[in-house]
Formats: sequence, C-alpha cells, structure tokens
Amino acid sequence: MTGSQATGVAVYSVGLELAMRCPNCDGEFLLGQDACDLCGTDLTYLSVPGPKKSRLHKLILKDPLSQLNLPEPITLRETDTVAEAVREMREHRYGSVLILD
Repeated sequence: MTGSQATGVAVYSVGLELAMRCPNCDGEFLLGQDACDLCGTDLTYLSVPGPKKSRLHKLILKDPLSQLNLPEPITLRETDTVAEAVREMREHRYGSVLILD
C-alpha cells in the first residue's frame, strides 16, 4: 500500500483501486464514493487526484491541431437517421459523429 496527499486527505493504492481516508472518522473509502460508509460524511467536495503530467504531456498540449494527423470526421445531416449514424460509426470504428445543420 502506497500513500500520497490530495486536499489534505490520504490516498492509498489498494490492489488495483485507490482508496482514501475519511476526514471525519478516518474510515477508508474508495475514490468516487459520495459518502463515507462508516459515518455518512459527505465526500463529494473532495477532489480526486489526477495523474501527474509529464514534460512530454505539457509539450503535446502546445502542439497545433494540424500536427496531430487527425482522420476526417464523420458528418451527417439532421435529417439522417440514428441507424445511419450507428452504421457509419461501426464502419469507421468511431465513437461519435458530427451533425450539421
């Protein structure tokens, strides 16, 4: 078990999941829980720690979109059917389409 700090709350790795300690009763809870199982304290205000951003990550964010070599988007009209959208997404292995007026 390894620990770190996020908003004054201890974060621990428990197997493959991350756990935190309740600031009220010190009970353990998994990240994403809305309330402590032991005392019922509201946990929604606690920020969930994100991954550390590497130098490479910061450099990539500064790149212009033209350097990303993005594929052409799938575009459909408002009058196209949902079945057509699903067929296009499956055919191109996309998770979304753009709908044009």
